[in-house]
Amino acid sequence: MKLFGIDIGTTAIKSVLINEKLEELHSSNTGYEIESHGAFVECDAQKYWELVKGEIDALGIEPDALA
Repeated sequence: MKLFGIDIGTTAIKSVLINEKLEELHSSNTGYEIESHGAFVECDAQKYWELVKGEIDALGIEPDALA
């Protein structure tokens, strides 16, 4: 079994893939820009979803293999 962890932060998405022995198999840190309108920050959920899918694709394994 492989475990996939993801952290969607303010300016980057970070991910890690580990095995059952807690050994790191893959990690990544992808930066992105947020849209600021004065005191307000806009987050595009579709952009986040595309980034998450990109992280999974970069692993080269099927999403069903993740826990």
